[in-house]
Amino acid sequence: MLFDALNTSGKKSSNDILKLLVEKPKLWELNYKDGVEGNHTNEVLYKAYKNILELAGYENVDFNDKKIVADIFDSIGIKKELLEFNSDLEGKEFENQLSYQLWHLLYAYEGDNSNTGNANLYTHLKEKFGFEKVYAQTLVNVSFREDYG
Repeated sequence: MLFDALNTSGKKSSNDILKLLVEKPKLWELNYKDGVEGNHTNEVLYKAYKNILELAGYENVDFNDKKIVADIFDSIGIKKELLEFNSDLEGKEFENQLSYQLWHLLYAYEGDNSNTGNANLYTHLKEKFGFEKVYAQTLVNVSFREDYG
């Protein structure tokens, strides 16, 4: 539960973590007073995914239920494999994951505000991942944290 919560958010406060893990959080204390850092890269991507689902007419989707999100992605033509990431893979297997390829594509194009840069990015997002331009516009505007992977 803790991994799933931190994997899609940038940071969780100690209080949020205790609420997630125990019935009576006020009776407990964490050694991490300032909270715990999460996955900032996924945080940015999942915010974009949430915006995309809202554009598609799906509001208040529970992103902890990846099956629901995957089914919605599938129904609007986006490859649901983007929601899967295995950090234990190595070499080409690691690089062939769609989630990694999406991150790499967005990271490579970040800051390229030229017309051809964005046009090429829209084309890649459609052909490789299934993002229609209306959805791809959300991804084009994401910014990743520097020096974080």
